[in-house]
Amino acid sequence: NSPPAEKELSKLWRQTTCALVIDLLWTSKQRSGVAVGMTIGEWECRRTMDTRSIITVAEHKTGDKEPATLVLQEGMVELMERYYRLRLRLGYGRPNFFVTNRGEKVVKIYDDVNKTFGARLSATLFRRMVETEGRDHDAATSSGV
Repeated sequence: NSPPAEKELSKLWRQTTCALVIDLLWTSKQRSGVAVGMTIGEWECRRTMDTRSIITVAEHKTGDKEPATLVLQEGMVELMERYYRLRLRLGYGRPNFFVTNRGEKVVKIYDDVNKTFGARLSATLFRRMVETEGRDHDAATSSGV
């Protein structure tokens, strides 16, 4: 059995990872596979334009056709950078940017969110929420929804 401090750290890591992925998906309007498929290398190769960062993700559902693009505002970039620094300190060899508390690839983010936060969220429900919210965005952002 794990000591209480280790269990608490694992819980905090799960909460942080799930919340950050959902925030990333909400702001980027991408599918979950884009976020969980992003690698450390793709994060490190991001481009900066004004206050935004642009990340190109190759491995995702339709990645055989073209890479996906994540455009992140400054606040999100700051959160991602903090996660990145912690992620590197874990020393896991897996290339994925987002990993579980055991260093594994995040596979079913909505199941993880539901388990971690007691939510009842699915990919379909989340996409519908994003589409509804997307109606309030400018044309450039909404075109990708």
